[in-house]
Amino acid sequence: MQGLVFSLALAAMALGSIAIVIYHTVGAIRSRTDDRAGCVLFSASLLSLFASLVANAFSKEPFLPSPLSWYVAVFIVAFTIFALTYTRYNYKKKVSLLLRRLGDEFTQLADRGRAQAEKRMAENADSGKPHNMIIYLVDSIRIQLGNAAARKRFKRIGDEMHIKTPSQEVMRKLPHMALLLFLSSYFGVAHVVFGLLSKGIYKLGSGLPLITPETIQNVERMANAPYFVSGHVLAIMFSLILLFATLPSEFIRLRHPELQYPFKDIILKSRRKGEITFVSHVYMMAGLSLGLIMLGWNPALWEATLPAAIAMILAIVLGDTAAALFGIRFGRHKLPLQEKKSWEGTIAGTLVTFGSTLAFVGIPAAAVLAFLFMVSDILIPFFIPVSDNLVNPPLFAIAMLACIPIIEPMIPFL
Repeated sequence: MQGLVFSLALAAMALGSIAIVIYHTVGAIRSRTDDRAGCVLFSASLLSLFASLVANAFSKEPFLPSPLSWYVAVFIVAFTIFALTYTRYNYKKKVSLLLRRLGDEFTQLADRGRAQAEKRMAENADSGKPHNMIIYLVDSIRIQLGNAAARKRFKRIGDEMHIKTPSQEVMRKLPHMALLLFLSSYFGVAHVVFGLLSKGIYKLGSGLPLITPETIQNVERMANAPYFVSGHVLAIMFSLILLFATLPSEFIRLRHPELQYPFKDIILKSRRKGEITFVSHVYMMAGLSLGLIMLGWNPALWEATLPAAIAMILAIVLGDTAAALFGIRFGRHKLPLQEKKSWEGTIAGTLVTFGSTLAFVGIPAAAVLAFLFMVSDILIPFFIPVSDNLVNPPLFAIAMLACIPIIEPMIPFL
């Protein structure tokens, strides 16, 4: 009963964010903006996620059992409050001041450590050998920390002098590279997270009314599950939190751009001039959440679908990033349908997609993913005016579900 309440509470909170997106979509359709098709598909994806969360509440084997759905809901509420009060309480100034103080403290500490370490290293050089090998290694690390602090100062000077920064396209691909953190959950991080949760819940269980024997059992089951299983559950939690926690900030950015909101400077640097669409990472989180849920829905197929989920993330992260960066550096022959993309970039992304997914799904399924990547890179958004960040994850997930008979992972099911 508790799991049902928690899951429905999560679905209700998600519905509030979905209402914001639908409101924006209606406005885009009435204004006939260029991104109206993307907004419609985004709304449809979020409604599909809402239906999945409701189905999770009534499922006998939910993909987010109690209390994990409750944790996701709490994070979403916390981030929503933070975004909505960001301007009122001037969080940006306070966070910047705190980071500057911490940076100055670290710089001073690193400088002192480097000076002491260099003095001892000079003494070791005069004597011909270090007196203590452990201290010698620690001193080497302290010198590197001091050098890192110096590089940080040089970077600050470079920023003040307007020295060239990474290209806008590189900035736009940073969320893609950040998705590599999702992969760590499949290879042990989830076990650590759920293990710590299990210990904390067990110690506090008698004092908190929301913690029941079912709650403790579910968290312990995740802590002792195979790496791929616990990792997949944690990846779903992260994707849902990142999606629904950032949508309020997106609403502020689109409707009231003059106000402050979290990560405003980073977002503006990654946007092309005149763009009024949702940022790419929001589309990506919506597509990724839907793809992860689709691949993890049936536990009987996990030995094939969970490695396929890892392959899907690799295709999104490495394939798209390789296509963009390789195209910027070596692109000479533009695609006939899209002047902003090149054959060199598309081919590089296709090869990287095939090579990075090969070990997890085998040659036939990796070839299918690579082919789909190439097709979507060429045709989207020319024929379908939507973001590939929104289309590719569920497209890859559907392809992997269709390819279950030919999925042959080359690594064991961890």
